[in-house]
Amino acid sequence: MEWDYTYTKEDMQAFAAEQYRRSRVSGVLLRVVAALSAVFAFWLAMQGVRLGRPHGFGQGGHAWHAGILLVYGVLALVMLGLAFWALWCSRPQNLARRAVKRAARLQPEVFGPWHVALREDQLLVCQGGAQMASDPSVIDDALVCGAGVLVYTHGKKRSFGLPARLFEDREAMRRAADEARRCAALAKAELLRRQAELLASPAPEEPLPPQPPLPQGEQAVFAAPIRLRPQELFGAVYAANRGVVPARRAVRLTQAMTVLCLALGVLSGVRGDWGYSAMMLGLGAIMGAAALSRAPFVLKSAVRRIVESEQAVRLTEPGWLVAGQNGFTHTGGARCSYVPYSQLAEAGQDGQYLFLLFQTNMILIVPKRGFESPAKAGEAFLFLRQKAARRKGK
Repeated sequence: MEWDYTYTKEDMQAFAAEQYRRSRVSGVLLRVVAALSAVFAFWLAMQGVRLGRPHGFGQGGHAWHAGILLVYGVLALVMLGLAFWALWCSRPQNLARRAVKRAARLQPEVFGPWHVALREDQLLVCQGGAQMASDPSVIDDALVCGAGVLVYTHGKKRSFGLPARLFEDREAMRRAADEARRCAALAKAELLRRQAELLASPAPEEPLPPQPPLPQGEQAVFAAPIRLRPQELFGAVYAANRGVVPARRAVRLTQAMTVLCLALGVLSGVRGDWGYSAMMLGLGAIMGAAALSRAPFVLKSAVRRIVESEQAVRLTEPGWLVAGQNGFTHTGGARCSYVPYSQLAEAGQDGQYLFLLFQTNMILIVPKRGFESPAKAGEAFLFLRQKAARRKGK
């Protein structure tokens, strides 16, 4: 099955709204922020009225009354404005509009010609100068919705949409989604079979495949083999997620609100306002629970699920990173992708690995031991970081 089409901003907004409606995580977090902001606004207003009473300050305190009321009133209005903003943003359509604006700013090449081909042994996606070829095991699900067929890949961290206009009717969309799920099931069954064989009798390291070429006319700046051993997989994936994956804005906002709640709770307790203190500390605890997605133990649990799944076989398949001046090719097993630097969000490193974070939040892990020397690994990191910084206009 093959599709050629032009992906528009309207397509992205429709598919993004469908994703937000199904996941609801961002919307729920923003509604929590809205509710807590409204509570803060009410609390600040009540505190301002209580502290601004004339009998609270004795003789000559009228100027302070106005100052206290002004400060608390402005803070209450700010928090009320934040509540309305968060409530407005929590709607799927508004979240989708923000996603489209962000993509237009950071990934304008995503809008334009797309080519998608699906076979039992390969999924090929070409767009914006990038090419991703893999076996269909990367497909997690394919859903039929009003916008078309929504295909989730790579642990549902990525997705792409096949607009409804590509199909004759809804039944044709269902057939395409069923075929995607069937091909994915076959490929995952093969990965599970290989994983069982490796667990039963560990095989020697697979030989490196041939070094892949760059697009015609582009010269290689450096090349490094990628070979992750099963015993190091957990540490490498955990380090990658801690090192280069940024916290989403909603999570950062929730964390900031948690700190504010706890600080106000402690201050209220020191002043003897035990009712307000209990309320703020309780709200802080709720906000803290909502912000746990970046907590180390939560992240370790997510990484453990990855390395214990069939994805571990895919991640340990040997391959290459070949970097040119305009982009890089990376391979591994059935995977072969070319990524222009416009889609490189960040480059990071630690003592053992280089980490490349794509705009899609996917991470490529490159062991430094594959380079000729630590100095060569350092030069490669500086080159990639410069490319990522240039994309961001730094």
